[in-house]
Amino acid sequence: MIWYELFTIGFIWIALVFLFIGMWLTFAQWKKFGDLYGRKLFTAIWRTYFIVLVPMYVTLLCIGILSSVTTYFTA
Repeated sequence: MIWYELFTIGFIWIALVFLFIGMWLTFAQWKKFGDLYGRKLFTAIWRTYFIVLVPMYVTLLCIGILSSVTTYFTA
C-alpha cells in the first residue's frame, strides 16, 4: 500500500504548489527579461524550492524527534 500512501491527495496538493511556484517564476522572468533563459529559470526555481523545502524538512525533523522522545518517556 505504499503506492497509495505516496500518491494520495496530499501529494497532489504539494505537486500543484510546486507547479504554481514554477509557473509564477517563469512568468516573472518573462516579464522582467522579455525572454525565457533556461539556465536562469532553472536556477531560480531550484533556489526557491530549496528555500521552501529546508524549513519544512527541519520542522518535520524536529517534530519526529519530539514525537520519539515523548513516546520513549511515556511508554
